[in-house]
Amino acid sequence: MKVLSKGVGLCLILGICISDVQTTEAAVTTWAFDDSGTSTQTITINSAIFTTSNINSGSGTFTRMFAVDEQQTDPNNPLPSGSAQAYNDDVKNNFPFNQKTGAGFTPALTLGQLPVVTINGTKYLQFAAAYNGGSSVSLSQFKVWMSHTAGTNITLYSQITSNALGTKVYDLGSNQIDASGYSSGNGTANMFYNIPLANFAGWSLSDSVYVFARFDNITGGGYDAIAYDPNGTPLGSAPEAHTIWGGLLMGCFLIGGMLKRRLQKPIAVE
Repeated sequence: MKVLSKGVGLCLILGICISDVQTTEAAVTTWAFDDSGTSTQTITINSAIFTTSNINSGSGTFTRMFAVDEQQTDPNNPLPSGSAQAYNDDVKNNFPFNQKTGAGFTPALTLGQLPVVTINGTKYLQFAAAYNGGSSVSLSQFKVWMSHTAGTNITLYSQITSNALGTKVYDLGSNQIDASGYSSGNGTANMFYNIPLANFAGWSLSDSVYVFARFDNITGGGYDAIAYDPNGTPLGSAPEAHTIWGGLLMGCFLIGGMLKRRLQKPIAVE
């Protein structure tokens, strides 16, 4: 399986310039859950923990940021059949992105809204994925950015690779997760994406979070959604927010005080 990326301003010798054209890159490493769909399984990639689940995440339970329509047939869609990609933006079918928008979707997300979970003593911020009933699906790209700016809109895939949405805090990299067997239909969270809380240190709770996902090998079903659980413990109300961000501020005050005292120390004149 190869991941698709894009090159901007690729001009052919014939004098025809093609911008934002997807080209193939190196093969990815595939991580596969078994296809039983019954047991909880865990995979760790680039310090993030991806865990299978089978809990209710229907409308009113989880907040869906965006979904991709695997039945997308618009001729302007540059992706091959069985592939879809999107980020949390409120512009529907903003090609080359296939996000579904409207009622039932809340794309805007701030850091303080994400739930905090503890896994083996380490704190993580948690996203959820719902794979809607297809016989196969793979997560081939998952990226997260932080930004001081809300409502950023992009129109080219090259803006994903150039980090136009903000400062990247997580990237699945050259990895792909085969989640076949865990696609149980709308209303079920099939997988949790747990990103280390430490990756977000230094950002304000009111700063914006941007999430991009690409799914490949999609067969059947309706759409795949990226969401979060608003009924969990949001970072904005968790003690961890004060521990990490307060600790950073305290460190700044201590360093500033030390520098001030050093500058105020009398200088001996010989």
